[in-house]
Amino acid sequence: KELKDELKAIWTCDLEKPISNGPWPFINHYTQKAEIVVQDKLHQLYLINSDGKILWKRLLDSDIIGSLQPLDVFENEKKQMLFCTNKRLYCVDRNGNDVKGFPVKFDSKINAAPTAIRYSAGSDLRILVSAGNVIKNIDQNGEEVDGWDELEIGAISAPIEWHSIS
Repeated sequence: KELKDELKAIWTCDLEKPISNGPWPFINHYTQKAEIVVQDKLHQLYLINSDGKILWKRLLDSDIIGSLQPLDVFENEKKQMLFCTNKRLYCVDRNGNDVKGFPVKFDSKINAAPTAIRYSAGSDLRILVSAGNVIKNIDQNGEEVDGWDELEIGAISAPIEWHSIS
């Protein structure tokens, strides 16, 4: 109670339903100010600016699995949001629009948050997704990577980790 009395609200924001996922930080690439992304119990995703104003909301098919990852898909200093729901991989820009080629729909249930990697500096983005009992490799255009043999490993519950030496 003492700590609660000392804390001051910077801003408040009313959503349609209580938060079910998040908050996740997101930096506005124009202002460099911190914004947050949350999802409510209706599966709506919100981007809220540093003043507590809802910039946009959009309905998703289900809850986000794991976490939402901000990343620069096109290496142009502009961030997008990468995340999965039960059967879709999303890549959403700061305006709430899908990046071309997304969402990617899967036949099997997605088990964990996606992992975004680049094999080396400047190389194309690869997104590893555990769906059902296999790992899929998706490129930045939402297409399966040619030459990738799906790895059958069984269902996993944690995001895939990528380690590169030299």
